[in-house]
Amino acid sequence: GLIHHIGTSEQDVGKAATLKIAELQQAAGEQLQYGLCISAAEIDAPDSRCAGVEQALMEQGLEFIGQVTVPIEAESVEYRKIVEAFVSAWADKHSINLSSEWAEIGIVAAASPQDIPLIQLQAYHPKAIAVSFDVSEILYEAIGAGVKQIGAEADSFVEGYIGVSLLVLETISGQRISTRAIESGPIIVEAIPSQEQIAREKVIHEIC
Repeated sequence: GLIHHIGTSEQDVGKAATLKIAELQQAAGEQLQYGLCISAAEIDAPDSRCAGVEQALMEQGLEFIGQVTVPIEAESVEYRKIVEAFVSAWADKHSINLSSEWAEIGIVAAASPQDIPLIQLQAYHPKAIAVSFDVSEILYEAIGAGVKQIGAEADSFVEGYIGVSLLVLETISGQRISTRAIESGPIIVEAIPSQEQIAREKVIHEIC
C-alpha cells in the first residue's frame, strides 16, 4: 500500500509565486498593488493556485483582481484581449486608473502552457511581472531576453530525495515516520540555468 505521498501544495505554490512578484516589483522600484490569476478551461489545479494568489495578496493588504479563465489553446491575440477585457472591467467597476504598463499588477498564469501568450501580453504591459507554471525552454528564452517573467514548479529533486531517504530508513531500521503526506515546497525560477545544470538535465540518470 501507499506509505507516503510527497508533493507540493498547489495553493502554497500560488502563494509563493505572488510573494516573489511583490519582492521583485519592490526591487525594481515599483509597488505591487493588485494581483491577477489566469486560469485555463478544463484544468483543475489552477483553482488551488489562484486561491494561494488571493491568500497572499490579502495577507499583504493588497487587492485581488480575480481569476480569469482563457481557452486552453488560446492564441496570443485572443489571450491578451480576454485578459485585458477582464482587467478593464474590474478597474471600471472600482473606478481605478491603471497605468498602461501595468506596473502595479502582478500576474500569475496558473495553468501551463501559457508562456508564449503571456510573453505577448507582457509586451503590451512591460512593467508587469508574471509567473508561469512549469519551467520550459520558452521561459528561459524570455528570461534571457529581459522579459519580466519567472517560473514556478514543484521541486522534483527534493521530492525524489525525500522518497529515497524514507525507503532507506524503513529498509535499514524497519521504521517509518507517522506523517503520510509530506510537502516538499515549490521552487521559483528567475534566472537561466548554468551550462553545467543544462548538461546534467540532458543525462537523466545523473539527476535521478
